[in-house]
Amino acid sequence: VAAVALAASVIAFATANAPFFSQAAERLWLLRDEPWPRRTKIEVVGIEMQRPEGVSQNAELPPLLTFDKGPIKVARGASFNLRVVADASAVVPEFCSVRYWTADNEFGSVRMKKIGRVRADETGGRQRSVQGFAFDGKPFKGILSSVSFDVVGNDHRVGSYAVEVVDSPAVVETKLDCSFPAYMVDEATSSWLPRTLDYLPSGTQLPRGSKVVIRGKANKDLRRVVVRNLDTLEETRIDVAGDGEAARSFAYPVDSLMANLSLEVLLVDRDQVFSDRPFRIALAAIPDDAPRIETRLRGIGSAVTPDVVVPLLGKVTDDYQVNATWADVQVGDAEPRKEKLT
Repeated sequence: VAAVALAASVIAFATANAPFFSQAAERLWLLRDEPWPRRTKIEVVGIEMQRPEGVSQNAELPPLLTFDKGPIKVARGASFNLRVVADASAVVPEFCSVRYWTADNEFGSVRMKKIGRVRADETGGRQRSVQGFAFDGKPFKGILSSVSFDVVGNDHRVGSYAVEVVDSPAVVETKLDCSFPAYMVDEATSSWLPRTLDYLPSGTQLPRGSKVVIRGKANKDLRRVVVRNLDTLEETRIDVAGDGEAARSFAYPVDSLMANLSLEVLLVDRDQVFSDRPFRIALAAIPDDAPRIETRLRGIGSAVTPDVVVPLLGKVTDDYQVNATWADVQVGDAEPRKEKLT
């Protein structure tokens, strides 16, 4: 009797819902691994990196990162926002759960919250309505170890996804290719010839008017470098290509250092991982002081006759060579004239 009742129920199910019965049979006999139909359909969109402290609002950060090519790499200590959508044409869950496990053997489950209302979305050329969910707390805030996770919404579970923690790109060496103003150069004594200097983290002083090329080297292969002038707020994007040494190097030219210069350097590596804090460069422009003049009258006072010869004795000193010396002489209301000094 039990066998007949069981067989009758199977026949009734097959008659009432032939497609589901066929799929169930194929799954039981391992003929197909097509997932069982779900009332809810959720999808992990990707992660959205949060702006590190100290990075300007204008600095270009990587866009939404997706899991299309496998695990996503992020910098140690970074924070990000996990983005998930649920298909609004199916049953929208009240919340989604993230079930995670880390490389440090830490396990847990957290809830994602709804973001806004149902909105239109276009993915892969198809229109649909979706409900967004997001989460930016632990273990995705200040992440220190790699983490894997699944996302569950009602009866639908997607995963497994992985976020790998790597070292952030950083500047490990800074050199300055310097060409000094022409009037300072003395080839006879090899003074102020073009040279390469090590950048001093406390700040480097250079003569005003120097031409400088800032050359940096990173600890990882780079995709791009963003240099921000803190005085003018202008940003310069430098795309980095090549392999080996070239992939880890960048150059930023300064045509003429006429004033103190403060820069912030943001690095983005080949995995779209950006530096956790900007690297700062400060160059101080040292002005060339005017020549120092010491003069006096020799053997004569300030009261003289109209036909007097005025003996003038003096000394002109400068940090560099003096190009010319002269005196502007004016007698009465006559036009001033230049008198060459020897």
